[in-house]
Amino acid sequence: LFSLTSLNLSFNNFIEIQSESFIDLINLEELELSFNKFTALESYYFSGLFNLRILLLSNNLIESINEKFLWDLKNLEILNLEKNKIKYLDELVFSKLLKINYINLKSNRLVNLDKHFMDFIRLERLYLSNNSLNSLSNLKNVIKELYLSRTKINFKNFPLIQDLTNVVDLDLSYNKINRNILLNLNLTRFDKLKRLILIEIGLTSNDSISFLDNFKSLEEFDLSDNKFKKDDWIFMQNSLKLKILKLRNCNIELIDISFLHLAHFEILEYLDLSYNRIKKISEAPFPGSLKFLNLSHNNLSDIYFSSNVQFD
Repeated sequence: LFSLTSLNLSFNNFIEIQSESFIDLINLEELELSFNKFTALESYYFSGLFNLRILLLSNNLIESINEKFLWDLKNLEILNLEKNKIKYLDELVFSKLLKINYINLKSNRLVNLDKHFMDFIRLERLYLSNNSLNSLSNLKNVIKELYLSRTKINFKNFPLIQDLTNVVDLDLSYNKINRNILLNLNLTRFDKLKRLILIEIGLTSNDSISFLDNFKSLEEFDLSDNKFKKDDWIFMQNSLKLKILKLRNCNIELIDISFLHLAHFEILEYLDLSYNRIKKISEAPFPGSLKFLNLSHNNLSDIYFSSNVQFD
């Protein structure tokens, strides 16, 4: 199998890999081992796979990882360890991955990631959601996609993202972030941000997100499941590039011509207002660019749309 470049062994019953099992697959670039029964990753499992670029190990039972298990994989670009039971990673475990671009550690049991990513100059996509992180530091300002939802991070003492000004996709959902913490994160520096997800972070005042006017590149914004107390939605009058806006379950009661200044959103295509308390829509403030509108699970009994609303 000298010419083999891709090998899929997912959905099998592998518990371990014998030494030198892949030693002759010198041209292998992609190895898929997801949905097996690995509980540990030993140093010899991937020996000789010098040309491997993609290693997928999600949905196993991995608890322990030898610090040298990746050391032969100097050309690795994509590593997926999502949905395992990893509690601890040695600081050197990723140290030889000089070409790594994507690391997915979502849905594990990690607590500390202080020095694990400090040497990466190509790491653009880092997914750490659904862990119990107490600390995370030394991230390089090359990261473009950063997912930190459900991480239990104390953002009050955790200014790590302030310097990551190249981020274009940021998810901080399901963490405890109040107005002051949100302002201290200084997200206004993120002028390249295109996607911002802040689902259920505990916001109750629209003033908390007035900074969004500074995002000239923002295309998608999700603020669902924040229980706002007021309906004076005026915070985004300058965010004209938004294409997707999700405000599901935000205690919204009235939609009128001043709501979000929606008429200014000339390229908005997707608007989710479901699971609110909307009783009335006045003067149909929706932009003509709108293609998807979700008003399900509200209190509407009468509605009027002007002719500029389009449905697919």
